[in-house]
Amino acid sequence: MSKYMHIDLSRQTVATEQVEGEDLVRGGRYRIAKTLLAGGIAKVDPLSPANPLMFSTGPFAGSGYTNANRLSVGCKSPLTGTIKESNAGGQAAQVLARLGYAALILEGKPQGEGGAARRPRLRRRGGQQPWRGRRPAPRSGPDGGGPARRS
Repeated sequence: MSKYMHIDLSRQTVATEQVEGEDLVRGGRYRIAKTLLAGGIAKVDPLSPANPLMFSTGPFAGSGYTNANRLSVGCKSPLTGTIKESNAGGQAAQVLARLGYAALILEGKPQGEGGAARRPRLRRRGGQQPWRGRRPAPRSGPDGGGPARRS
């Protein structure tokens, strides 16, 4: 038995829904398309808070099968206006499945400054730009242009 986690960013609430049987086996892109179509996604503006972002694991995620830990991510595309989804490998699907979740659904928009994350202010180090490192190390070699050559 697994769960779907619904995270509402507007209300700052989390709800879970138990799933089993066919709903659990039909995960990934099928679950994303089914959920978005059932929610009337055709009438939703793709850039509005009503467009949920879904992360759905495949049916064998969390198992010991090779290449089974796939994660599908989908929503209504602002570019095409259709349901789009992408797949990823790695450990995200495995960790979600082992925690007992088959899908993670983000809905709404966070409260605050436009709902966007703010970029942190970076402080300067020694008069340099924060994204640049320290001065490069001096080059070794007789002419200062590369590694020393042995004769």
